[in-house]
Amino acid sequence: MTGFDDENMDDVALEIAHIRSGSLEERRFAVKQLSKAGLSVIPMVVSALCSADSDDERWYLALVLAKVHDPVYLINIMQENRDPVVRRYLSAALGEMGYDAVDPLVTLFRANDPELRGYASLALCRIGIPAIPALKSLLNDKDSVVSSCSMLTLMRMGETGIDTAVKEGIDSPD
Repeated sequence: MTGFDDENMDDVALEIAHIRSGSLEERRFAVKQLSKAGLSVIPMVVSALCSADSDDERWYLALVLAKVHDPVYLINIMQENRDPVVRRYLSAALGEMGYDAVDPLVTLFRANDPELRGYASLALCRIGIPAIPALKSLLNDKDSVVSSCSMLTLMRMGETGIDTAVKEGIDSPD
């Protein structure tokens, strides 16, 4: 199975069932199969994530989403879905995507939803060093919320982020 279309969505459901209740090997294989399928499986995987009963299920489903690699779609889901558990796992998936998710994530610092900004920060921390240039560029943003989010995210990253935040804070003109 290298992809799914409308005719074999039952196969998607079967792979999701393996994630829900399969052995470790079945779960890993299901992640691999669903990931290869691409964008067509995202709605069913997101739906399964929203109704998952365990953190294990959520994590494997988040891995599928990370490997399918559509950060904008996941951010849209995060904006629509206010469930903190779902948002946490979507944030983890975005963090696993790495550099490609950085620009869409930093735009969330402008969102009116403080919780959403927090989840964006968590994802950026998970991305780590590749996120630093984008965060650094926002330290002197005219919007104090954006600059604060950037500074707090850098500080949350630990040593590398703190070094950048302190250096930029000291060296940057006011």
